[in-house]
Amino acid sequence: MVRLMAWFEGQPPPPVAFALHPGQQVIDPARFFESLRDGPEGVRARSRALRDDLLRLWDLYGRGSTCEALDGPPEGGSDPEAASRLEASEGTG
Repeated sequence: MVRLMAWFEGQPPPPVAFALHPGQQVIDPARFFESLRDGPEGVRARSRALRDDLLRLWDLYGRGSTCEALDGPPEGGSDPEAASRLEASEGTG
């Protein structure tokens, strides 16, 4: 989780709304990112949503791109193993 938070802290929010998951649209990326930046002390961490949200953002944007540079998820979907590889590489966090 430490590496995920370190990666995320350097990411500006996307300039437009985006789909975090099928059927889950983030309409205010700046506000959503601010809620994630509360980190382990925030409400999203207590509900275990922080970890899932950060892993999904890594899956969507963590392959050398910044969130700001994209108008949404990359074409062709996401790499379903990217988040798992990152999580495995950092251990239990």
